[in-house]
Amino acid sequence: MKSQLFSRVVADDQFRRNTAKLFEVRDFSALFKFFQKMQSAEPDERSQISSSAARQFGVDTSALFFSWSILQYIASQYLDPTTATETPENVASDLIDLSSGPRERSEELTTLVAAVRDYTTKERASIRAKEFGRLVVPRVYEFNGVVDIRAVFDRESPSKDAGYKPVLLGVLPTVMLQFQTTSNSNDEIVIQLNEDQLDQLIAKLSNLKKELAITKASLNLKS
Repeated sequence: MKSQLFSRVVADDQFRRNTAKLFEVRDFSALFKFFQKMQSAEPDERSQISSSAARQFGVDTSALFFSWSILQYIASQYLDPTTATETPENVASDLIDLSSGPRERSEELTTLVAAVRDYTTKERASIRAKEFGRLVVPRVYEFNGVVDIRAVFDRESPSKDAGYKPVLLGVLPTVMLQFQTTSNSNDEIVIQLNEDQLDQLIAKLSNLKKELAITKASLNLKS
């Protein structure tokens, strides 16, 4: 290996097979644009983006997804100070060696690696911020809500008493909120609120929005 980027995965046969998927994509310039789009997309959007791009490129969706994962790996290595100085020429050469790829694509592969390196350098702060937000505190990327009707009986239901005859006291409308998060376990969180709690939540969120606006203004940040 000419570079240190792949020292930890050089013996990984699966990584080698995934690397070979890169060469199923004919246009590396378009592949880089796909990489950028995937990097900025929300987790739940990536499947659709991959499927659409696969049809455009004329390759299998899995090949395109594995190609993106390899470019992601390269980007992560360029974030590491110990490997950030590796030249695109050496990285491209190693990729060809790992995958037994065609040497005639060496120049365009070098250009692709350089583009990923430059992207990583330029977006380093935002990449790190996004990683921090996702890894330390789960981030909500989608949420939904519905109004639900709950029946209220004269005692805890269901009762263990075989002779229990339930008496319906009435119904209680509630709000159910569902949150999809980016935690490592891909958590789906569902909570229930009554009308008073919903009003409190709306009021607190409204005040939080005011505080956010003041904070952004103090930092001269745009929306």
